[in-house]
Amino acid sequence: MKMMSIIKYFLDNKIAVNVFVLGLFFLGLISFKNIPKEGMPGIELNQIQITTTYPGAAPEDVELNVTIPLEEEISKIIGIDYIESVSADNVSSIFIQLDESYSKKEMAETIQDIREAVDTVNDLPPEVENSPLVQEIKTDDVPIIEIALSDANHETLRNNARKLELALERISPVSEVDKIGYFDREIHIEVDPDALNETYFSLPELATSIYKRNIRSTSGILESHKGSKNIRILSKFTDPMEVKNVILRSNFVQNRVNLHQVASVKLAEKDQKIKIRNNGEKGISLV
Repeated sequence: MKMMSIIKYFLDNKIAVNVFVLGLFFLGLISFKNIPKEGMPGIELNQIQITTTYPGAAPEDVELNVTIPLEEEISKIIGIDYIESVSADNVSSIFIQLDESYSKKEMAETIQDIREAVDTVNDLPPEVENSPLVQEIKTDDVPIIEIALSDANHETLRNNARKLELALERISPVSEVDKIGYFDREIHIEVDPDALNETYFSLPELATSIYKRNIRSTSGILESHKGSKNIRILSKFTDPMEVKNVILRSNFVQNRVNLHQVASVKLAEKDQKIKIRNNGEKGISLV
């Protein structure tokens, strides 16, 4: 009877019904505008990947010396659904699926147990210089856009990529920007064996001379009646190319042998494991 009276009220008051429906419509619009939205929302996949680099090793050696020891230690942990692994040239990849029935807190504890188990494996080959990389696989790590840059002048290309990276990082929704094909620079010293023989220098002596020229250290405290002062040696290179002027040998009549007289010194990028080309030119991609 009460329901019938409500229905009869709405039938007899069409204006009130229209106002009520319009009110709901506008409230819905306001709510839709204020609700946080993401084009690619983050999803917890509860998956772990362990990557280990073993330079110069065949797949069989990678499996025997890296993959199996890690798997044996990881398999002791409770909370893992299954483990899969791939042993390829120079690299071992272990994929771990965690138990979906675990709570978020239990998942975090299991991940920490995996990290600790990997750290306990201390009999990896000496060629494995870097510790195994333990990563959680998340959809947040998947890039949503890639920007390809190219230029015939590589120096201009590097500068443009760096400027664009800084501009993108200033945009609040952008969490991270990675540069692919942009390598750090280092000093390459190519020694001339004939020049070394003429100056009676050896490679260890050359390396020692460079090391002693590029130092920053504390050498003690100088005490006097006015107080005490710290003594510091400040001899670090301010410009990487200063290394070419390192004095290898000198005498009292100012005869010197500098590094650039026995070796070529140049500033170059580190060994490139990948090469990027965009529009037929050297390129750098930002993701």
